[in-house]
Amino acid sequence: MRTIEFVYPSKTAVISITGKSCELNCKHCQARYLQHMDSIDNFNKNVKSILLSGGFNKQGSVPITEEHLKKLKDYKLNIHPGLVDKSQAKLLGKYAHSISFDFPAGNDVIKNIYNLDKDMNDYIKAYKLLKIHCKKVIPHICVGLGENELKAINLLANIGFDELVLLALIPNEYFKNPPSIDRLIELIKKIRKTYPDKKLSLGCMRPSGDYRKELDIKALEHVDKIVMPHKEAVDLAKKKRYNIIEKQECCVL
Repeated sequence: MRTIEFVYPSKTAVISITGKSCELNCKHCQARYLQHMDSIDNFNKNVKSILLSGGFNKQGSVPITEEHLKKLKDYKLNIHPGLVDKSQAKLLGKYAHSISFDFPAGNDVIKNIYNLDKDMNDYIKAYKLLKIHCKKVIPHICVGLGENELKAINLLANIGFDELVLLALIPNEYFKNPPSIDRLIELIKKIRKTYPDKKLSLGCMRPSGDYRKELDIKALEHVDKIVMPHKEAVDLAKKKRYNIIEKQECCVL
């Protein structure tokens, strides 16, 4: 019997340590995802866990300090840190239950979309440091920012990963269209064929409405986990008698 996890993260608070602002203002985000996040001093305390994030500084990092982490030490923490050096990786390793690490699909994405004066080697170095010092590091790849996602995944595989979260670009003023569903499903199939023992998730960032419905239904038989699944995909899983596991915390926790 096929097992699928459906994630409804109501028991995870989402906190930005930089408020609504981001120094990079990346073209695919433009700080819009920060607008609905809570502050570290004002969030629902009746949760089990926290996604700790914020805007990036000019070095591509979320400036998380030990003071921030100590305030949240009683919760399970999934931390979204961006680029880190050795000391930052060690610090996060003391507190984090898991790390969500954005891994770009090439240098063009870093320079032209992230607005960042870095390259893939910087992300590879940071990922390796996090892998050394943290319990669990889950790479996230946003499909639709470039065309080298599979190459990026192969780079990750050379270092090692147990789980991968795929995101789908949500259109904005710079990007008029999301990635085609056919291309996204083809990528999912290739990942599943190449890395059959790895967990593969559809993350929370993806377009809503009919796009999400079609994507979730087509991805259902290939992924292990879907965050905030479309109702028709859930109904189909029930109809096919999948073993459905429901979770209420961030997908990497």
